Amino acid sequence: MTVGSCADCGCTDEKPCEAGCSWANEEHTLCSRCASQAAAPAAAAMQLGAALAQLQRALYVFEEVWGEQLAREDFDAAYGDVARLFGNVSESVQTLLEEFPEALEESRAGERRIVVP
Repeated sequence: MTVGSCADCGCTDEKPCEAGCSWANEEHTLCSRCASQAAAPAAAAMQLGAALAQLQRALYVFEEVWGEQLAREDFDAAYGDVARLFGNVSESVQTLLEEFPEALEESRAGERRIVVP
């Protein structure tokens, strides 16, 4: 077996990562530990993007229903739905940011914003 060296952490066949690892590629240039760490942010970004897309679809559906309620002049129902929606959106965004704190960044002006890759 050819002695390799991980391009990320420098582990080798003779000196693997402390927690143990194996080669993630045939060239023996990336260990399994570094490969899994590299994949985690991409997986998190995909999950965040999917969750935000689902939230956006829910907003479109809500907009349709809300428009119908306003057309019928059912203002109490419309107000209640808006309040529930914003509560749900706020809770969903908070949950997403707890799961993916790297998605929140501060702009130059000091405002917080969500960044979706």
